Amino acid sequence: MSVLVLVNPRAGTSHGRMRLAEKAAALFPPGEAEIVVPGSREELRERARAAGEEGAGLVVAVGGDGTVREAACGLVGTRTALGILPLGSGNGFAGGLGIGLSAAKALAVLRDGRDLAVDVGYVNGEPFFNLSGIGFDAVVGEEFNRGAVRGMLPYIGIAARESLQYRRVEVSIRLPDREVIARVFLVTVANLGQFGGGAEIAPGADPSDGLLDIVVIRRLSAFELMFHAPKLFHGSVTGLSALETYRSRAFRIVRAQTGPLHLDGEPFRLGHVLDYAVRPAALRVRVPSKGAPVPVE
Repeated sequence: MSVLVLVNPRAGTSHGRMRLAEKAAALFPPGEAEIVVPGSREELRERARAAGEEGAGLVVAVGGDGTVREAACGLVGTRTALGILPLGSGNGFAGGLGIGLSAAKALAVLRDGRDLAVDVGYVNGEPFFNLSGIGFDAVVGEEFNRGAVRGMLPYIGIAARESLQYRRVEVSIRLPDREVIARVFLVTVANLGQFGGGAEIAPGADPSDGLLDIVVIRRLSAFELMFHAPKLFHGSVTGLSALETYRSRAFRIVRAQTGPLHLDGEPFRLGHVLDYAVRPAALRVRVPSKGAPVPVE
């Protein structure tokens, strides 16, 4: 077995996810790919880890950002590449790497793509691959993950509700050359730049530069949030006057009190002191080759 296809049993429809997994397996010679439906997140991570240790060429995650994160955690530090067939609500990691949200295009990347070594971010020892954040987006993400309904519309509804009652967070961001003390709407730490659904909070983030981008928005009212939200989808959020960006290999964020934190959209609680660092080129990912791939139907 040189290709392992890991399927999230709760992503998409049962028929749709298995059909997609079978299409992925069919891209490779008979007997080369194995399809596995793990019974838990822990098993998914362990299957990926074992495949990496055994020298598999590719592990394909069929699911959303949570599925991708668990598979990636198992592959950090190995030569095995991560492939992505996105079936989630946001798919920020796939979108940020140019894999896109189309099944046909994602399959073409598995078949024709190249393997890119990308950085891995850490906060208090926990890895993240796309984004981590505190403040407004972490609060919204925590509420979203408590619900049973997926998709962008429920997420937007929660964001609209929380924007009317959200209270800013007091933080100290301790960078190697300065300290930023502020009450903030959010702080997003970006390895890649996309929240998901095409919304970019850090368009300039480069997953191969050995740095993390720190995006700080100090103040944003409910009206300003609605007015400026389209900029996330047009790549122009960096023009927002309330936004500041810093870059660093390692830094500390100290919050006045503990609160929600997200890693690739997954909610965590890691205390009020958050130590961030980056491990350069620690994960291999199958990404598009130069030139548009021919979609797999």
